[in-house]
Amino acid sequence: MSQAGQPVQIRIDSRQDGEAWSTIVDGWIYPKESSLYIRYEETDEAMGRTATTIKVTEQEITVTRHGDIESRQSFIHGQSCGGYYTLPQGRLNLATVTHHIHNRLVQGIGTLAWSYDLLIHEEHAGNVELTLHIQEGHQS
Repeated sequence: MSQAGQPVQIRIDSRQDGEAWSTIVDGWIYPKESSLYIRYEETDEAMGRTATTIKVTEQEITVTRHGDIESRQSFIHGQSCGGYYTLPQGRLNLATVTHHIHNRLVQGIGTLAWSYDLLIHEEHAGNVELTLHIQEGHQS
């Protein structure tokens, strides 16, 4: 991926089964062909040193984490997608059933939201709603 990305600030709002949290991270956006890549470093201590990359296409969102935590989840409206989450104790098989994707990004700036049911080893683990509010940022 080219390092000629645009710096952005991202507010991540998450809600899972009634519990909500919000965080702000500095990141980068990289347009490439018909995709947009959003990349940032995790700030949650439980994630350790982990970088998150979100690939957004017209039909799909894919979230990949590399570092102390390794994971991959894909989201396609109305479909079930497989994935994984790797911890020091082992690997969890995940699946997501996506209810909606709301992409209001213009050249990577704006809002990206999606909601899904999360399944771990084929058992329902909760309903998740994520919203990324992306605005131009300044990084040195």
